[in-house]
Amino acid sequence: MKARPIVAAFAALIAAAPAASEQPPVRLGVANDMSGPYAAVGGAGSVLAARMAAEEFGGSVLGRRIEVLSGDTQNKPDVALGFVREWFDKRGVAAVLDGAASSVGLAIQDLAQQRNKLFLNSGGTSSEFVGKSCTPTTLQYVPNTRALSVAGLMQALKEGTNTWFFITADYAFGNALQKDASAIIEANDGVVLGAAKHPLATTDMSAYLTQARASGAKGLALANAGTDVVNSIKQAREFGLARSMKIVGLLVQATDIEALGPDGAQGLQFSTAFFPAMNVDALAWSHRFAARHGGHPPTMLQAMAYSATLDYLKALKALNTDNNAEVAAWLHEHPVDDIITRNATVRPDGHVMNDLYVVRAKAPNEIADPLDNVAVLARLPADALYPGPAESACPLFRH
Repeated sequence: MKARPIVAAFAALIAAAPAASEQPPVRLGVANDMSGPYAAVGGAGSVLAARMAAEEFGGSVLGRRIEVLSGDTQNKPDVALGFVREWFDKRGVAAVLDGAASSVGLAIQDLAQQRNKLFLNSGGTSSEFVGKSCTPTTLQYVPNTRALSVAGLMQALKEGTNTWFFITADYAFGNALQKDASAIIEANDGVVLGAAKHPLATTDMSAYLTQARASGAKGLALANAGTDVVNSIKQAREFGLARSMKIVGLLVQATDIEALGPDGAQGLQFSTAFFPAMNVDALAWSHRFAARHGGHPPTMLQAMAYSATLDYLKALKALNTDNNAEVAAWLHEHPVDDIITRNATVRPDGHVMNDLYVVRAKAPNEIADPLDNVAVLARLPADALYPGPAESACPLFRH
């Protein structure tokens, strides 16, 4: 006798359902900008990077499947907290990656501490994450605004660019970057002549560039990122500012170079903890990533999402538990070591001590591989980039 359709359908659902004894997956969440100005530097690429790390780890840990969730923060703390709270409280997410805009990341960091969850910050660069706002449940895998400022500006300061004007994204990240960069300029006998602050996702930078030109400064420091820094660089060159000012992008990434194109990017100097051709293994990984991401190269933030995911999974495997307190302690005690982040120690404030590279975008005739498009000018050790424990506002240091 043939089964009635509703009975057959119900039987199929039961057959497809996981067995009652199957353990829930190990869930990580990637919270970032999926559709706005930071989508290219993080977005779906950071989700892909985390999933690639999980795949390379074998797809499971502790005998449980690894699952990576994603959510669009829209660069708004309240939006991010809405779904991250649900992840923590209802979906069993133990760790959140990325964070993107620092204002969003700082809100996630606070919630993670309240819920005894982990925030693996692979997206927000504000120095506040490891400053007065530091928590024992947060690690910052990306370089912070202090390190980016030191690495990005020192060469220009040594070359005699001693007066500066800032174009700054007017929120936590941009303001922290301007503050840290200004301190570096002034500590090296430079002078900040002014700053123009713009809203996030500004397309027309002409008013701010006009102020920069009128300032008479020798250097233009861009304390913004994503589409904002791309627009700033493109329009500064259209305005002819490159002929009279040294333009320094304090946070420039691989997709920004791609957006500018070889002609528009050539000669641009910036600092970074990652570039696709930093070593043979990283370049091979970058090509695998690009093949799955529409041909786009991985950015520093996306590469750090990969590192952070691997680091977390290694902790679970080593401990044979996902107890958050034990995992957080293990992460602080063991260096981060993979094809991208090489043997980087973790300080008590949670900062992963990455070296930084000062690089120059190659001219078109120097590029044979589109993912090998920058030349290294200097490698700066992490110890020279971050303030020591005595200078830190983080209470996790024993002063």
